Amino acid sequence: VALTITIIISSSMSTPKIIVHGSGDELQEGDEDHHPDVEAGDGGGTTTTSSTRVAAPGRERLVSLDVFRGITVALMIIVDDVGGLIPKISHSPWDGATLADFVFPFFLFVVGISLAFAYKRVSNRVSATKKAVLRAGKLFLLGLLLQGGFFHNIHDLTYGVDIGKIRLMGVLQRIAMAYLVVALCEIWLRDGREDGIGSGYAIIRKYRCQLLVGLVLTSTYTVILYCLPVSDWVYNVTSS
Repeated sequence: VALTITIIISSSMSTPKIIVHGSGDELQEGDEDHHPDVEAGDGGGTTTTSSTRVAAPGRERLVSLDVFRGITVALMIIVDDVGGLIPKISHSPWDGATLADFVFPFFLFVVGISLAFAYKRVSNRVSATKKAVLRAGKLFLLGLLLQGGFFHNIHDLTYGVDIGKIRLMGVLQRIAMAYLVVALCEIWLRDGREDGIGSGYAIIRKYRCQLLVGLVLTSTYTVILYCLPVSDWVYNVTSS
């Protein structure tokens, strides 16, 4: 569901303008000649005009996104460190939602907004796809290294890793998968026209492919969630 929301939000973002300090020019987001990598926070580069080439000391960022990202990181630290002491903010075992359950969707929300900026205009789709696959692979391997069981407690040191107990689907791995799916949608399914959306069903017509992908993913997730039996899992209800 969070992945679907990420696709829809990233698809409906309007084209932002980046004001380069000291130049007075407004750059359209996604212009690769001026803005090589928004998602990575690249603030370097130069601004080219018809007569001079002026170095840009820095570019303005989307402050609201940076603030929201910082709040999400702070929330993650709080629920990880305090969740064991205060069960009300720890993860819900199955039904319901607590404060900790919003951290992962918040991170996916940040990913979706960043991708909308990074792939607003793509001149080479193949190159952009290779970069997205490489980034997703790095994030997946990082999650596998950090959350796959390679690090043990100080009193449980062993040589080697039990392949059967590796956690393949950790948090970072899931973010990597969501990142890759949304990036491919932004690269290959985006309408190149920059005309306005207007009213009525115009937004549905413009982003019908992205909405279809989100519908398929949500339907598949729902079917797996409710129809796939897990024989060795038991939900224990604890009463206070």
